[in-house]
Amino acid sequence: MGNGISKSTWGVSDPNKCGTFIKKYIPAKEAPDDCTGGKCECATQARFQLKDYTSFGGFGLHTINCTNHPYGEQSLSDIEGKIHAAWGDFKTHHPFMDYNAGFWAPNLDTYVTAF
Repeated sequence: MGNGISKSTWGVSDPNKCGTFIKKYIPAKEAPDDCTGGKCECATQARFQLKDYTSFGGFGLHTINCTNHPYGEQSLSDIEGKIHAAWGDFKTHHPFMDYNAGFWAPNLDTYVTAF
């Protein structure tokens, strides 16, 4: 760890739903430091690492809903609703859409079939 960017973390209302997506579509494994069942003292989370078979375990993909700490007047679910209301089907570009984690794959056939 410490060699540049080692993970990407997103605040989401339902980390377990995101974890289900990650397990289904991305070659990743649950991070060894994830809380049991994704339930921590102060948050719900889904922590995964890309399967790169190194001792580090790969680039981290983390989703978290930390409702135990003050975060403003709106919940993550409220913010997700506002994003959906503003962008809906994502047919037009918004600069916020550039915040993502992009991955390289040698072949997209399995993803095309899956989606």
